[in-house]
Amino acid sequence: MHVSGDQYVGGLVGFNELGTIFGSYATGEVSGDMFVGALIGRNDYTVSNSYATGGVSGVHSVGGLVGRNSAYVENSYSTGKVSGNSSLGGLIGYNPGSVFNSFWDIEASGTGESDGGTGKTTEEMKDVATYTDVSIEGLDEPWDFVADPYDDEGDEDIWNIDLNGIINEGYPFFSRKEEQGEYELNVYIVGEGYLGINSQKVGNGWSGVFDEEEVLKLTAMPEENWCFKGWTGDVPEDVEGEEIIITMDEDKEITAHFEEKVEEEEEEENEEGEDIPGFNSTLLLLTAIIAVAIYRKKR
Repeated sequence: MHVSGDQYVGGLVGFNELGTIFGSYATGEVSGDMFVGALIGRNDYTVSNSYATGGVSGVHSVGGLVGRNSAYVENSYSTGKVSGNSSLGGLIGYNPGSVFNSFWDIEASGTGESDGGTGKTTEEMKDVATYTDVSIEGLDEPWDFVADPYDDEGDEDIWNIDLNGIINEGYPFFSRKEEQGEYELNVYIVGEGYLGINSQKVGNGWSGVFDEEEVLKLTAMPEENWCFKGWTGDVPEDVEGEEIIITMDEDKEITAHFEEKVEEEEEEENEEGEDIPGFNSTLLLLTAIIAVAIYRKKR
């Protein structure tokens, strides 16, 4: 979706005068003249735990998250391309307010400038440490992520991140709670292989969120020279085979186990020439006895 206008143009809100914006995001392209932001054109109150990924263009006060911030922004980020003439920022275009614990992607946005926030590379923006390790530049307090990485001690699990870079292209996204009718699936791999989840190929440590009662088909996909051995975790009882069907009625963790194959030549040798303990020595002894008996008989 493309949002356009003259002044106070935002992907989510044009002018936030007295509202608290929390847990919100925008992905569409935004264009305008003045006070243009991929999330909010102008913010005069509070924005927290929010993000924008769409590109934004304008003339004055143009920001990847907020065009003009006159109040407070915290725990938020932006990744979209930013272009404009003056007061241009990867996160905030013009900022007479305060920005705390917030970041923008300097590579994706095309700018290392912002009137507030801390610029990071794309790799850093996709690293959970950026948002939870307080020794990292720009972070004073950790964001609240699922599983509490690094210095995160929060218990609301507001954020999550996909280590495989599939969900939200690897950038942080919102974790959705059980009471919202959605559950999380975490998959792990032992050995060499992948999983197919409804035809989507995923690897070790992948995490995804699904609607309550959604049915998923998991398929074990071994690498070359590896074979599938079995499932462990939250799987149906007496499950067998490389495919299982699960229903998302709770958070689940499932592990697929793979084992390296025995070389075919070794298998053939074992099948065709496997020694029976003591057989060779017994055969030699029997041959010797027969030979002696024949010799004596001839004499």
